[in-house]
Amino acid sequence: MGQTDDPVEKGVFIMTDIRNAVRNITEYYATQEASTINKMYRGQISKADFLEHVRRYIIHVLRAEERYIPLIMEEFSKYIWGYRTIADLIADPSVSDIRIMSHDNIRVKRNGRREGTDVCFDSPEDLKYFADYCATKCAHSLSVVNAVASWTDRNGDPDFILRFNVSTPFVNSTQTPYIHIRKIPKTKTSVSQLIRKGFMSASMA
Repeated sequence: MGQTDDPVEKGVFIMTDIRNAVRNITEYYATQEASTINKMYRGQISKADFLEHVRRYIIHVLRAEERYIPLIMEEFSKYIWGYRTIADLIADPSVSDIRIMSHDNIRVKRNGRREGTDVCFDSPEDLKYFADYCATKCAHSLSVVNAVASWTDRNGDPDFILRFNVSTPFVNSTQTPYIHIRKIPKTKTSVSQLIRKGFMSASMA
């Protein structure tokens, strides 16, 4: 990885390199090693064995400097076991739907009302990688024969079941995927919570 004397520029440069490395790893495991990551998600290989597989890829293929490997592994772990860019939207109990229209246009339904957000992906390519990751995570793939796909992630979040509907550039008018995520609470909302949130009045209860 490159060097710079300015500590601020150095920090930015290193983080850019780490993100590029994570994208490289993600693309590799979403395509050439999809079977390995699927085995990990299904419990056929342990998380520790999978991470060791990733570590060997970082060392022997990416040839990253030893001091950067823990940082790359940490960022990759956040990516592969979470939903990274939209993690806060998924965790937000007031959000029931997430619509990713493009890398810089993400809308939500919050407390029953649709609104825009300031959340965005780094680039159109970053959104494509994210869509592939979401599909691979749930043992699906996005391709010509799966140009429009749907799946459910029951284990990706402790509080919500996530239902995905994805259309890809194979059928879209744009060159990026369109993703709709519906959040289903694992714990059903009580009547008192509905009243508190304004979805019904006390008299209706």
